[in-house]
Amino acid sequence: MKKRKKSSPARRTLKLRRRIALIGFRGCGKSVTGQELARLYGTVCISLDQYIEEKEQKSITQITELNGWQYFRERELSALQELSTREDLFILDTGGGVVENADGTISQEKIDILRKYYFCIYLAMNDEALLARLDAINRSKSRPALPQGNEAALLRRKPMYAKAAHAVVDVTNTRKHEAATRIVSLLGD
Repeated sequence: MKKRKKSSPARRTLKLRRRIALIGFRGCGKSVTGQELARLYGTVCISLDQYIEEKEQKSITQITELNGWQYFRERELSALQELSTREDLFILDTGGGVVENADGTISQEKIDILRKYYFCIYLAMNDEALLARLDAINRSKSRPALPQGNEAALLRRKPMYAKAAHAVVDVTNTRKHEAATRIVSLLGD
């Protein structure tokens, strides 16, 4: 008598019930976590920075070098406003500075949009681990340098992230699947 192989259960796609915005400092894993969540929920992950780059037909580095941070933060606000009018559900991967204005003050207008149209999740990391990860990112020059440097910007933004967030998920020493699994669990899915 042949033994029947147990069939593995089909991976079910979770049902996204609301838009999710991932916020947090650069390098905390918003992009990879957003892509993993999109895969699990069978939806799309929209990168706010890529959305702006496509509209401007320039990289973020080019935008900030040619037009300055004020111009970029204005484009960021416009992009958030545009995306909030969409009717579909999706994951939004924001840039690390989405919570502030070009002068480093809190952007209440952007925070209000995030809180009204998204379930906003702050991906938090231990400062030491995050700054170590950022050293590698900075060496790659894939992102524009922050005017005041990473450490000062991180300290300034942390309370802004906390104010914008509906929930905080610690992603220190997690892989993308673990971070996404924590979020799915948080959402009760």
